[in-house]
Order: sequence, then structure tokens, then C-alpha cells
Amino acid sequence: QGALGLLAAIGQNVAEIDTISYNSAISACEKGAEWQRAVHLLITMDLALLKQDAISFSSAIRACDKGAAWRMAIALFVAFDRICLEPDAISYSSAMSACEKGSQWQKALALMAAVDQAHFQPN
Repeated sequence: QGALGLLAAIGQNVAEIDTISYNSAISACEKGAEWQRAVHLLITMDLALLKQDAISFSSAIRACDKGAAWRMAIALFVAFDRICLEPDAISYSSAMSACEKGSQWQKALALMAAVDQAHFQPN
């Protein structure tokens, strides 16, 4: 809550909120398992024409993992490709973890195969 309030206050006092500010707020949502808010902030970044980066998506995917929102975690993972970013090992791991929590072992296995093709070491 505090990070979101701070982001809103900054927006009222500063002409432009940057990607780093949004990423910090998304990361705070991740720590509190507030996946809906993390996704909302990610969408808001897009609407504000701010560049979403790997940190933006990784933090939102981790929030979905912690909030047991496997469908959204997978949707965000797929969105990496849409904006021409390469998911990192943490994103793969978080997406697989979300699938595991949702009893989606087939999807987790598909992600594991993608990890192998991306030459990451699963953890």
C-alpha cells in the first residue's frame, strides 16, 4: 500500500514517473503477493507509453507466483515475446512455480523444456 501511495504522490508532484519508479512499485506488490496491483501497474506503464523491461515483467510474474495466479503468470511470460524481451532464469522459475501451485504440471514441463532451449540452468 505504501509504495502505491508514494507512486501516486510522485505522479502528482513530478511531471513524469519513470520506468524505475513503476518497477519499484511492482516489486513492492510482488513482496506483498498483490498480483492484481502488479499487473495493473504493468498495464498502466503501457498506457503511459513507458518502456516495460525485463524487471517490470519479472516482478509481475513473481507477484503472480506468490499470489497463486498461474494463468496470469503464464500470460505475462508469453507477453515477454510480444515486446521483444528475453525472459531470464528468474522469470522461468517463477512461471514454473506458479504452474506448480496451480497443479499445471504440463505447463511447467513445457516451461522446463523452454529453459533447456534457452540454455539456462533450472533451479
